[in-house]
Amino acid sequence: MEKHKIIKIIKKIDLNKNRKLNFSIKLSKYIANPKDYINLEIFSNEDAEFTISVVDEAIFALANNNFDFEKKLYPQIYYPEMIIDTSNKYFYYYPRAALPISKNIMASTKAANSQKANTREFFPDTALWIPSIITKNGYAKITFKNPDSITSFRVTVNGVSKKSVGTKITKYVSTKDFYIRPILPKFAIKGDSFVVPVIIYNKNNIDLKVNYSINSEINISPQSGNIEIPKNLTKILKLKFETNEAGEYNILFNFDKDIVKLPFTVYDNKLKRHEKEIIQSNKGNVFNINSLIYENINELLKYPYDCTEQTVSSIFPAVLNGYTDIQSNIYRLYKYQNNDGGWVGGQMINQIHI
Repeated sequence: MEKHKIIKIIKKIDLNKNRKLNFSIKLSKYIANPKDYINLEIFSNEDAEFTISVVDEAIFALANNNFDFEKKLYPQIYYPEMIIDTSNKYFYYYPRAALPISKNIMASTKAANSQKANTREFFPDTALWIPSIITKNGYAKITFKNPDSITSFRVTVNGVSKKSVGTKITKYVSTKDFYIRPILPKFAIKGDSFVVPVIIYNKNNIDLKVNYSINSEINISPQSGNIEIPKNLTKILKLKFETNEAGEYNILFNFDKDIVKLPFTVYDNKLKRHEKEIIQSNKGNVFNINSLIYENINELLKYPYDCTEQTVSSIFPAVLNGYTDIQSNIYRLYKYQNNDGGWVGGQMINQIHI
């Protein structure tokens, strides 16, 4: 540095860099029948790693889906802060070995391949999930089996290369010219008697007369017959169910051009069934409300509260009730404590009074 001179070095960083991955996707079918095989092709200007999901469009209607893949990886920070800090606080680490191991299963592999050729019985919300597929020379192709659902599916492909990210979305319709939709309740109780509507859709340009049969160990009437459905219209067939015995059942709705197989559960009297479970859980003791309340309070005391206020609020009642297993709570407070003796509150602000 020369005398009486200040040297300033400036490095320009482009925060508005274009990170869009240039790729496209193509389906072999945009209108498919149940059990059809569909090809999905990916064309990319550079090799990248992609994730693929095929999900029932109705799932996205349940909640707003504003997920932006690029913004999630590269969020806009208007006022960035650089913080350099050290700490000598005690850190209590929960061993990962204690966590349960989950088993991931792809929806449209084993279950889809085990279906019968002419029976619709596989109705997953997620038709396909592939966590990783890498293009070679900018190209990749996969083939998947369309489930038995009559619905629209959303195909989402997220891609990441060394310099770029991107998302492409397309949709396809799974349908038939003729199909049925039985509206079964979630379950029944032994002795129930109720009516199940079967909605019959005829999307053909001709009237149809269809023979039907209902096969199950449950008492259902009528069990067979025929019904006429005008062209491009729907009709409802009402079936009477009588559940005389508890158990797990399969019900086969055979309408010639469309066959649907659905599982159905009939429970015993529910109150007696749960009372029996409670008696067994108390090692044969007669059920009483006090033991049930005590067990639930213990569950609340063991609940893994995380923030400072919730940790403190669980320690005090635990001590007052003679509960001694509070070591993990104490270690968590050690972890949150600052050098000045205060604790970090819910908004990450130092609160000495806590």
